[in-house]
Amino acid sequence: MSSIPPSFDHYAPPRGAELPEASAHASPVPSTLKAICIIAAVLGGLGLFGALAGAGGLALGQLVNNVGPGAPTVSPDAQTPSELNTQQRMQARMQETASRYLPWSILMVGVQFITALSLLIGGLIALKLKPAGRKLLMLASLVAVAYVLCSSTLYIMMQTENAGVLREMFQNMSERGAGPMGAFPKIMTTMLYVGIVFTLGLSLVKLSFYAITVVYMGKPPIKALYETAESSLVDP
Repeated sequence: MSSIPPSFDHYAPPRGAELPEASAHASPVPSTLKAICIIAAVLGGLGLFGALAGAGGLALGQLVNNVGPGAPTVSPDAQTPSELNTQQRMQARMQETASRYLPWSILMVGVQFITALSLLIGGLIALKLKPAGRKLLMLASLVAVAYVLCSSTLYIMMQTENAGVLREMFQNMSERGAGPMGAFPKIMTTMLYVGIVFTLGLSLVKLSFYAITVVYMGKPPIKALYETAESSLVDP
C-alpha cells in the first residue's frame, strides 16, 4: 500500500501539467498574415538583389563615361560625318542626363538596400509572431511607399528626357537626308515608353501591397495576436 502513492505521484503530475502549457504556447498564424509576411520577405530579397545590381550598374556607367563615348551604337549603318556627329551628340546628352541624376540615383540605391533589408528581416520575424517584427514590417512598408514614389518619379523623368533626345536625333537625321532608318526610331521610343508604363504598373502593385500591409498589421486583432504570443512566452 505504501509503495503505490509514490509511483503514482512520480508518473502523473509532471506530464499532465506540461500538456496544457505546450498547447497554450501554440499560436495559430492567420493565412492572410502568413501571406503578407512571406510576400514582404520575398520582395525584400528581390530588392536586395536589385539594389546590388543597381549599384553595379551605376559604377559601370561611371566607368564607361570616364573612358569616353567610344564608337556610336545607335545606327551601325551611319557612315557620313554628320550622322556620326549626331549620334555622338545624342550619346553625350544621354550621359549628361545620367550624370545630372547620379546623386539621386545613388541615394535611391541606398534607400532601396535599407528598405529591402528591413522588409526581409521584418517579414521573417513577423512570421514568428514577434512584436518587433510587426513594428519593423510596418515601418519598412511606410518607407517603401516613399521609396517607390520617389524612384518611379526619378525613372520616368530620366526616360522622358532620353525619349526627347532620341526624337530630336532622329528628326535631325531625317532633315539632313540620312538614309532610310525604317521602323528603328519608333522601336527605340516605343521601348522607352513601354518601360515607363511597366514601371508605373509595377509601382501601383507595390504601393497597394505596402498600404495593405500597414493597414492589416495595424488592426487591433492582429496587434492583440502579437501581444498574446509575446505574453505566452514571457509568462508561461
